[in-house]
Amino acid sequence: MALPAFLLKQIEATRRPTSAWFSLEEIKKRDKDIEIAARYVQRGTDNEFAVRRTGEQLYTQLDKWAARLLENEVRLYEERIWKVYSDNLYVPTTEDDASLREEFAQYINGSAAELKVLISEFSKYAPTSGSYHDLYSELNKTVKALLSEYAATGELRGELLRLESIDTNADVLSKIGYAQIKIERFFSHNYAEVRHPFVITTKQQLSRGQLQRAVRLLTYVIFKETSEERLKGFEQKFTSIFLRYLSCPRDSSGAIATVTEQVGSLLEPFLKKIALLFYGERKDEKGTPLWHKSLEQLIKGLGLCTADLKNTDERYWTGQSVSDAALRVAFKLRHIGAHEAHGNPPYENERLAYFVFASLLLASHMLLESNAEIAKRVDLQGDADAVRDLCVKIEELTIGPDGPRISDGPPNRLKKLLEIKTRVEAIWPTCSISLRGSLESEYLSVKSEVEEAEREESIESYLDSMRDDEY
Repeated sequence: MALPAFLLKQIEATRRPTSAWFSLEEIKKRDKDIEIAARYVQRGTDNEFAVRRTGEQLYTQLDKWAARLLENEVRLYEERIWKVYSDNLYVPTTEDDASLREEFAQYINGSAAELKVLISEFSKYAPTSGSYHDLYSELNKTVKALLSEYAATGELRGELLRLESIDTNADVLSKIGYAQIKIERFFSHNYAEVRHPFVITTKQQLSRGQLQRAVRLLTYVIFKETSEERLKGFEQKFTSIFLRYLSCPRDSSGAIATVTEQVGSLLEPFLKKIALLFYGERKDEKGTPLWHKSLEQLIKGLGLCTADLKNTDERYWTGQSVSDAALRVAFKLRHIGAHEAHGNPPYENERLAYFVFASLLLASHMLLESNAEIAKRVDLQGDADAVRDLCVKIEELTIGPDGPRISDGPPNRLKKLLEIKTRVEAIWPTCSISLRGSLESEYLSVKSEVEEAEREESIESYLDSMRDDEY
C-alpha cells in the first residue's frame, strides 16, 4: 500500500534538486585548494608554484565533500517529510513506513549516483567497481550508513506518531520513587528461593525471568491508582508499613511484634486490589463482586490455594505445596492480628513477616501463570520500564570523555536520537514492543557510532602529536 497521493505529492515538493545543495563552484570557493595538492616557494625568491592534484586525488577530495553534503541534505529532507505528516495531522500506518522507506532509499541512491557523475566529470576520473576508490569511498560509506539509519528511525518515528495519536490513560506504572526501588530490590534479592514454612528442606525456586515478572506485577498492583474509595491509599499504607518493617529496631520485641501484625494486614487488601483490577466483572450468584469477599474466599476465588486454610494440624501442612503453606502462615497471622492478642519471640515475628511477603510474591507469580490478561499487562509494563531506562542511557550519550558531544552545526544521528527521546519521554507509559525494539536498536547503533568516532579521533590526535615530535 503506497502513501496517499496528496501526501506523496507534498513530500516530493520538499525534495530539493541536487544543484540546490551541491555546487562545485561553491565548493571551490569554500576550499580554495581543492584542486591543489601542495604549494611551494622557491628558496631565495618569492616565486610560488603549485602542484595540482591528479584526477584520482581530486576525485577523493570531492568524494568527501559529496558525502558530507549528502548526509546534511538527507537529514534536512527527512525533517521536512515529518513536518508534512505533522502539518496534515496524518498518522502513518506500518505500510506507510515501508513505502516511505522505499522512497527514501531511492532518493539516497539516486542522489549518490548523480553526485558520482558530477565529480567524475569534474575530476576527469571514474573509479571502476571494486577499485580502491570505490571500496573506500566516503560517499558509498555514507549512503550505506544513511540507509541503515533510516531503516531503524523511520519505523521508530512512525510508531511514535501512532502512539502519540492514542488518546488514552496508559494503564501502566507512571511513578518511580524511593519506596518502589526499595520494594523491587527487597523482593528480587530475597525471594528467588522460598522455603517451605513447615519443611525446611523443601523449597520453591523462581527463575530470574519469573521473579522479575512477579515483582513487576507486585509493584504494579501496589502503585496502581484506583477510584474505589475502600482501596484508595493502599500505596501509602503498603510503603509505610514496608519501610517501617525494614527500619524497625530488632532489639525491641514489642516493636517488631507490632510491625509484624501490620505486615500481616497487607495481604487482604493486596488480593482485593488484584481482584478489582483484573476480575472486576466476576460476581457470585448473588451478584457480589469477588473483591468484596473475605480473605479465605479471595484466596480460593483467585485460585491461589486448594488446601484447607483453617486446618490447624501442622502435619497436614507438611504435605502441602510451598505456596499453600506460605498462604496458611499469612492467613493465620491475619486472623490473629484481627481477633487475638498473641505474643511471639522475635525470631518468630521475622519468620511470619517473611512468609507474608512470600505469599504476596507467590500469589503474583501464580496469577501470571494462570491469567493471560495479567501476563499481557505486566509484559507491557516491562516494555515501558525498558523504554524509560533507554531514555536515561540516551541522555548519557551526550557526554563524552572530553565533555559534551553535542555542538552547534548540521544535524547528525545523535541529535536526531535526542529529539526522538524527548518525544518518547512524553508518552513512555503508552508503550509498544515495536517502540522498545526500534529505540533500543537505534540507541545501540548511535552508541557504537560515537564510540568509533572518538576512537578514530584519539588515534588521529596521537599520530599528529607523533608528527609534531618528529619536527
